[in-house]
Amino acid sequence: MEVSSELQFQILVDPKLPPIVEGAVSFETGASPDLLRMGVYNHHGSGFGPESTGALTRFYEDLVSGAPFPLTLATHAIESSDTVVAIALFMHRELAILPSTIALVAGVDLAHRLGTGFLAHVDQNLAGFLSNFSKLFPKNLSKRERGERLGMAVQCLRDYLLTGVVPSWTPPPQVQVVQVGTNGFVVARSQAPSVEGWVELFRMGYLRGVLVSTESPWSVLIARKHPYSWPDMDRAVTILKQLESFHKGSTNWTLSDWVIASPTSGTLIPIDDILAVLLKV
Repeated sequence: MEVSSELQFQILVDPKLPPIVEGAVSFETGASPDLLRMGVYNHHGSGFGPESTGALTRFYEDLVSGAPFPLTLATHAIESSDTVVAIALFMHRELAILPSTIALVAGVDLAHRLGTGFLAHVDQNLAGFLSNFSKLFPKNLSKRERGERLGMAVQCLRDYLLTGVVPSWTPPPQVQVVQVGTNGFVVARSQAPSVEGWVELFRMGYLRGVLVSTESPWSVLIARKHPYSWPDMDRAVTILKQLESFHKGSTNWTLSDWVIASPTSGTLIPIDDILAVLLKV
C-alpha cells in the first residue's frame, strides 16, 4: 500500500503582525537582533558584520540545513525582492538545492541590504525584473490582486532558477560614458537619468559620479555605490542648493542614501560648475 501526502504551505501578510509570529516562520516582521533565531529573520543596518547579516541569507542557510520550519511564513508586506525570493523558496523547497539558487540569494540579499545599485552584481535581465517589484506590489492592491501578483512573481523566479530565463521587462537604459576620472569617478549621459541607469554604470565597474540628461534643462543624478567610495558626497547638496539659488532656479536638490537628484524641473547650474563642486567634496 502506498501512502502519500502533500504539504500545504501558507503565506500570511499583515503589517500588524508581531515581531515573532507563533507557529510561523517570521520573515522581516521587525524582530530586534536579540530575538533572531531559527524561524525568525530580520536584517539590521547596512554594511558588513554579524549584526547586518541578511534575513534572506540566514533563511536560506536554515532551509538547506533542514530546519524544522512550520507550514506558514508570515511577513509584514510584500514590497522587496528578498521577501519574494524567501516565499518562492518556502513554497517550492526543491529550488533550494539548485546550484543557481545560492547566486540568486547572495545577489538579492546584497542589493536589499546595501542598496539597489548592487543589482549590478546579478544577471542583467534578472536585475530588470527585480527592480520592478516596487511597481508590481503597490500598497493599494487588494488581497486578491496581491495574491495573483505574488503567484506570478514566484513562478517567474522558479522559471529563472530552472531555465535561466526571466520575462521581458523594460530594457535597461542606454548610458554613454563621457569622461572618466580617478577612483571610479564617471561622467555619463542618458536620455532620462535614473537609478536603473546608475545600475548599468556600476555594472561597468564605476563607483561614483554624475549622470546627466542629453537635453537641457539638465536633469542630473549624482550617485555613489557605497559610502566607502565617496564618504563626503552628501556635502555637495548644500553647495548645489546655493548655486541653484544664485542662478534663480529651484533649490529642491534631494539626497537619499546614495543618490543626489536635481530638481524635477531640471537645474540651471552649468554642468562644468556641478563637476567643480563634486571634485571638491
